[in-house]
Amino acid sequence: MSWQVLKQGDKDYLIRCIFKDDQVILKLSDLVQFWSDSFSLKDVTTLFQEQNPLVEAPEASLVKYIKNILDINKSEVKVVKSEDCMKVSLQFTCNFQGIIFSLHLSMPLMEPHALYDDITVPLLLTVQNLQAHKKYLSDQLKKKDIEINEYKLEGYQITRKTVETVKFDESILSDLPLSGEDVESKKLLNIIPQCKIFDALYQLLEDKKTAEHSTKTANKNANTSCALSKIESLQNEDDSQVSKRQKLNH
Repeated sequence: MSWQVLKQGDKDYLIRCIFKDDQVILKLSDLVQFWSDSFSLKDVTTLFQEQNPLVEAPEASLVKYIKNILDINKSEVKVVKSEDCMKVSLQFTCNFQGIIFSLHLSMPLMEPHALYDDITVPLLLTVQNLQAHKKYLSDQLKKKDIEINEYKLEGYQITRKTVETVKFDESILSDLPLSGEDVESKKLLNIIPQCKIFDALYQLLEDKKTAEHSTKTANKNANTSCALSKIESLQNEDDSQVSKRQKLNH
């Protein structure tokens, strides 16, 4: 399941639930802090049975109930944070076929780098890709306008008026209304393409990857050099021992 927005009063969270093999991975963030934990499906099933003692069903049905209750599109979710925010409890409630189920799962606060790896980096890459796609589409539309104009200059006409278009104006992309007419979000979308901050952050990310690769290569070369030095030293010791034996024999 991809990241989804979870509204809690006037506060928004990003939530994600991943079913991978026999693991259930929960992630929650308010873009400032990040909570996450991994549970075995067996442990979640046991917890579900403890919190819903009246439910008696085969394991396959229990797993189905759990997947439904962890889908925020089908359930209600309440976020309860500890006073120091070091732990958060997600309290899921779901009405499945007329039966009310509940499931409470707790997650610890993660280190700052977890927020960077799970949210910041994917967000930067997504924005970078969106900018690249927008530029590509704009360039293609401009080329089409030139192509159509040359077509008309040669005396040809477009017979199907329903497919005839006006010249592409790139600024129209910044004026498109957003769902809900979110003015602040619209301002942000207009600012992002004009500033270089995302390009700079993306470049920092690439530089970090390059630096990490260079460090690994340097360490590998250093280890290889050290090993070769030891081998050479051992060979010199062997040669010295052979030389001493030859002198003694003479």
